[in-house]
Amino acid sequence: MTPGSGVNFRLNNSATESKHQIEAMIGGVALFDYNNDGLLDIFIANGAQLPGMDKSDPRFWNRLYRNNGDGTYTDVTEAAGVRGNGYSMGVAIGDFDNDGGRTSTSQALIEISYCTTIMTEPLRT
Repeated sequence: MTPGSGVNFRLNNSATESKHQIEAMIGGVALFDYNNDGLLDIFIANGAQLPGMDKSDPRFWNRLYRNNGDGTYTDVTEAAGVRGNGYSMGVAIGDFDNDGGRTSTSQALIEISYCTTIMTEPLRT
């Protein structure tokens, strides 16, 4: 991403001298229209502080960037409630009610993480 895009993300796997297995299994990116405005938004899964798999520090938060339609993005992680729990290792997107994403409740985000966090509530738009 270009510096002016608004996507200011740095993947953090909390590397240790112990070289835990999960340190090598990190990240994941999904492009989807979370707010149904016709533009692809960006979700990026991130690690956590080891060994406790703590995500309270913002540098470990997953990130959701809303596409502004002009080549820039806005970080809406907190507003959408997707900073995550545990050590995120990937992401998958699906239309669970098979309506083609026509309603805000149809877009669902499943965070595949070490702690098996599954979001069952719709994203807040």
